[in-house]
Amino acid sequence: DPGAMRIVKASSDQGPSMKRVMPRAMGRANIIKKRMSHITLVLEESEKLKAKS
Repeated sequence: DPGAMRIVKASSDQGPSMKRVMPRAMGRANIIKKRMSHITLVLEESEKLKAKS
């Protein structure tokens, strides 16, 4: 039952970055890094929440 779950631990780690190019004036280009992340959630079934429902 998804309603009886609670978050025990949540963490966010650095993920891969996609490199993109943005054109600038006079033929130049800037590199833009589109950063991503890995989100980790640890869940457990809670007896208190289960008893209420």
